[in-house]
Amino acid sequence: MKATPQPHQPARKNLIGPRVRQARLRARPRLTQQELADRVASLGIHISRVGIAKIETRLRYVRDFELLILAKALNVSATWLLPMRTALRC
Repeated sequence: MKATPQPHQPARKNLIGPRVRQARLRARPRLTQQELADRVASLGIHISRVGIAKIETRLRYVRDFELLILAKALNVSATWLLPMRTALRC
């Protein structure tokens, strides 16, 4: 049975959003969302600044190949972007 989101809580469409934001803000110098979008574009995929914002707020799905590019653009591992604990619901 699928879990349905509560009316007051938006559906979460990725696990990595908070870590993307954390890595972007920890970068030295700090990266803006536009600078991250530009880095991602230089690596071969297009994610707009708005797309980065939606990823960070977990409103946009992240494809597996995007995960790898985001990790490279942020100079972190793909594993680091994934949360340490995830609850599996059947």
